[in-house]
Amino acid sequence: MSDSATDRSRETLPAAIQGWDRFWFSPGSTRAAARIRAGLCLITAIYFIGAWGDCTRWLAGDAPFSVNRTSTFLQAAGLENDARWIVSPLFLIDRLFGGHGLVYRAYLLIGIGLCAAVAFGRGRQMACWALWIVFVGWANRLMLLAGVTEILLSLGLFAAAVAPPAAAVGSERRDWKAGFSLRLNAVQITLFAACTIATMLAGSAWWNGLAGYALLAPIEDRTLGIGGPDSIFSQAIVYDLITHGLVIALPIGMLLCWVWRRSWIGPAIVIAWCAVVAILGSHWLYGLTFACLALSIRQDD
Repeated sequence: MSDSATDRSRETLPAAIQGWDRFWFSPGSTRAAARIRAGLCLITAIYFIGAWGDCTRWLAGDAPFSVNRTSTFLQAAGLENDARWIVSPLFLIDRLFGGHGLVYRAYLLIGIGLCAAVAFGRGRQMACWALWIVFVGWANRLMLLAGVTEILLSLGLFAAAVAPPAAAVGSERRDWKAGFSLRLNAVQITLFAACTIATMLAGSAWWNGLAGYALLAPIEDRTLGIGGPDSIFSQAIVYDLITHGLVIALPIGMLLCWVWRRSWIGPAIVIAWCAVVAILGSHWLYGLTFACLALSIRQDD
């Protein structure tokens, strides 16, 4: 069917269906999609590099999350049936090679190599999907060690893999798959932000101001030494302002991202929210991933 015939057939559809079709399948900027994908690849590479030093301590040999100990824990907790849905090639590799530390580091090297290949447009679409599979395989192997960052990265990499590879498109080309990729990431991060806002509003710590102080709690593992009883952040007025500022900033920022897509006010507010969470709680990868995905809402260059 020709493009003109397709357009005429779409015009006969109800307005709601036309709007749905236009939102998801209208062309988007391949350049914008490539930037979001490159940002996610950089974050994923940092994630893999950060896991390099800890992988043997947690997973190899007789470590706390080795296959044998994990299996014993799941059986004792009666979670064997639930664990069957957690799929990872590393479980099979563990069985074959006995959970040797070199296997995990080789796996991480493959992931880092795929991050570089996808970011620079190498490997075509296959490399994009391979990176997503490798990352999900690693996150599933971590099981209880995996958290919110892994969820966001897996969702973002999946949506980013839909867009055409950077090497296959020109800098100004618009493609429906690029548009679908951007909008899928935009919807995903919006739903995640809505859940985050609901969680904050449901917790008393976000009403009485203690949540800002709680972000500083793990002093021993902090990236920046800004915690402690003598810190300015331990003063009631400071963490009250930070706490209520975080609650207010996220919904306002996300709303402005959708209402004023050509303005940087909304994205700037969301990025500032991510920066505060990252600095106070040392949640750097979470903040970077959230900010990167929020930028996908700006669909038009």
